[in-house]
Amino acid sequence: MRKLLSTILSLILVLSIAPASFASNTDTLADWNIRITVPDGKTAVLEGKEYYIYGQQEGYIPYVMLKTYRYDDAEKFISDFTEYMRSHYADLQVTAEAEQKTIGNKRCWEIDYGYTVNGYDIKDRRVVITAGDTTYMFASKEIESNGMTVGSMLDDVVADCELLGPGAENVLVESDSRFMEVTGLNEMEKALNNGATVKSVYYTDGYGFSVSEFTTTVPEEMAALWKAVTKIRLGNPSGMGITDWYPLIVFELDDGTRYGARFEGHWLTVRTVNYEIENAEEFWSLTAALVQKHIQQPHEEDYLSDYAPVLNTYLSFLDGDTPEMMDTTERGDYYFVLGETGISEMSRNGGELGYCLRDLDGNGIPELLIGATGAEYYDDSLIYDMFTLEEGKPVRVLVSSARVRYYLCEDDLILHEGSGGAAYNLSLLYFLEGSKLELATGIVMADTQCFAVYEDRESLFSEWKQSDRSITREEYFDYMNKLEGLTVPMELVPFL
Repeated sequence: MRKLLSTILSLILVLSIAPASFASNTDTLADWNIRITVPDGKTAVLEGKEYYIYGQQEGYIPYVMLKTYRYDDAEKFISDFTEYMRSHYADLQVTAEAEQKTIGNKRCWEIDYGYTVNGYDIKDRRVVITAGDTTYMFASKEIESNGMTVGSMLDDVVADCELLGPGAENVLVESDSRFMEVTGLNEMEKALNNGATVKSVYYTDGYGFSVSEFTTTVPEEMAALWKAVTKIRLGNPSGMGITDWYPLIVFELDDGTRYGARFEGHWLTVRTVNYEIENAEEFWSLTAALVQKHIQQPHEEDYLSDYAPVLNTYLSFLDGDTPEMMDTTERGDYYFVLGETGISEMSRNGGELGYCLRDLDGNGIPELLIGATGAEYYDDSLIYDMFTLEEGKPVRVLVSSARVRYYLCEDDLILHEGSGGAAYNLSLLYFLEGSKLELATGIVMADTQCFAVYEDRESLFSEWKQSDRSITREEYFDYMNKLEGLTVPMELVPFL
């Protein structure tokens, strides 16, 4: 408890600020010639010459801050400010060098810093805008390790603020209505201004031919997509455009009217003409994030239903239904083997039989692995039985026995250890492709000879330079120990 209290106190020392506060949707700071739009639900605070918008709790990181300076050169300000920061933070690092960028309709500079305070890693972004002889410095401070982040709030505040003083017109990127006009989105803009609302937004990164698509009716997401689209600027006509990537976005209004824009790669496509576009980074990053959010990945339960014939066979086995089931003939693709091999023998080693799903070949479809925890002779990295799905049906990949054992390894590899007697052994490392095991590397002992096996892939051991190189018995056992050190336990769900 004392240690926890100490940690909390040290965190407060880092985060705490004690200004007087007020809340408003829009704050006009007349002395600074700027109008700030405060995001919904956030608290705005003016403390002397600094203005804060808090991301979570008033007085604490994370927050966005604004401060003004008498500088007419943004680059000179950034250079001087960086030296100031170095004098205050001994471990200061510039995590992103100063670069010019466009946020909303404003030209600005950004530089990012990192440093520690009381043991906490601070992420410090600075966005600088110079209008006339005034430099506006926007900043966000975050502690990512504790989830204290502001998300896009810094960019939103910069994009939505209004500069009111001399020189403001030189900051603004000229509004380009051509993008809206050539896409027809200007008509949608008129409709919105007349009270229409967006009912849904559809997006695909393959013009309807890709599964990477989504439809959203979430108001915040639809507003963000519209905002990102309106920031896109139209460039020159381009003859380029040969690609297999055809993004499309469609906005549907409450009256059923639809507006949209079609792209070919990173060009806008209008009938037969491709245009270069600028300031689209926010649109691409937002759509990519929403694709990942909205694509519905199959639930584990869906795959378990596909593997039900296998799982039911095991449940029957555990219920003692062995006479009819335990024979040497296939029962569909799901059979057991009697005698000195197969799952019947492996199960005699005790332990609690269980299963897990794990995608070993990275194709998005998990394999079914059977094993046991607490077995007498084998640990829970030993795969008793393994299946994958082909056309929605289980297909056996491997089955272990006392002399042919398969183990789960790091990086989703599979170690095969086999023995044909005291002088005949092997340890081979495989990776899964579809329903087949493909050899990566390994070692073989045959009577008095030992070999290192290398199958035209990057070897696990750098000293293996050719196929089937002879090695000594000492090298064999050394390599065997290294291979066995790669095994990892399965996280098994008990059958019973």
